[in-house]
Amino acid sequence: MDEANLAAVTVSAAHSDGAAIRDDYLAARVPSLRPARQRLPRGRCTPIAAWLAGLGLFTKRSHEKCVPEAVFRAPNDQVALFLRHLWSAGGSVRWDPTNGQGRVYYGSTSRRLIDDVAQLLLRVGIFSWITHAPKLGGHDSWRLHIHGAKDQVRFLRHVGVHGAEAVAAQEMLRQLKGPVRNPNLDSAPKKVWAQVRNRLSAKQMMDIQLHEPTMWKHSPSRSRPHRAEARIEDRAIHELARGDAYWDTVVEITSIGDQHVFDGTVSGTHNFVANGISLHNSLEQDADVVILLHRPDAFDRDDPRGGEADFILAKHRNGPTKTVTVAHQLHLSRFANMAR
Repeated sequence: MDEANLAAVTVSAAHSDGAAIRDDYLAARVPSLRPARQRLPRGRCTPIAAWLAGLGLFTKRSHEKCVPEAVFRAPNDQVALFLRHLWSAGGSVRWDPTNGQGRVYYGSTSRRLIDDVAQLLLRVGIFSWITHAPKLGGHDSWRLHIHGAKDQVRFLRHVGVHGAEAVAAQEMLRQLKGPVRNPNLDSAPKKVWAQVRNRLSAKQMMDIQLHEPTMWKHSPSRSRPHRAEARIEDRAIHELARGDAYWDTVVEITSIGDQHVFDGTVSGTHNFVANGISLHNSLEQDADVVILLHRPDAFDRDDPRGGEADFILAKHRNGPTKTVTVAHQLHLSRFANMAR
């Protein structure tokens, strides 16, 4: 057990109107801290136990752990403080001299805890990956990795680690001050190059004028579209190179069947985050009528219903809902009644 962590727990116990007694287990060569012995009224628990119970964590087992709601409501500096001490208990920071790379990860048997940590890292501008390690006869484990020098440096500077890991963190930060490495993260799909080629053709430019003879073979990082955009002056490429969206690969899409959905509105703001996804306040709950238009041939040119569209009256506060098939006349920008 890290002595610095024991000291931090002792201080925290004092802030919770409690105290900590140290036990040294010589056989196992590990110390531990526990709440002080004190007389308590019947039915009462120690202050630390009461505090954990109030957060919904007192009876949680390892695979059931999660980040308390109060942490998500905390300002970013408090979120960073929470992550700093959490990392000292289940995370690792080290420099791998063999591969010349930093290793920053956090492990747990609780997938919810890992997801919560990933969302908290996003609060402080750090992206991460999650990997799964199945285990026979026990609970599966999950590991959250922070890859790439940019995110690792941001983690070390804005979050950091507490205790003995802090020494390794400083060494890793020193190593990362070297040449900039390309971690193959935040790379756009290769099909972006088709758009660049089209613009080159329109401007009667040759590929070699971009001085990137091999770029077509790989998914582009932001620097390459940025160099291309400077020459071809394309707005879409400009937004790709300078936008704040983070490009990542969708690794799995799993259906959960039909579920109840709800219209949500958060007062005071138009956007909010739900389960890690940025959402916008719903307008449907205030609408009296919601109409949708669906054209099957817009998604499949060979659809047998070519030329038709579904006029969907999805919501009508004062009447029934219905779906009507209409003919779309795109050259006139209108839809016609199929019955006529």
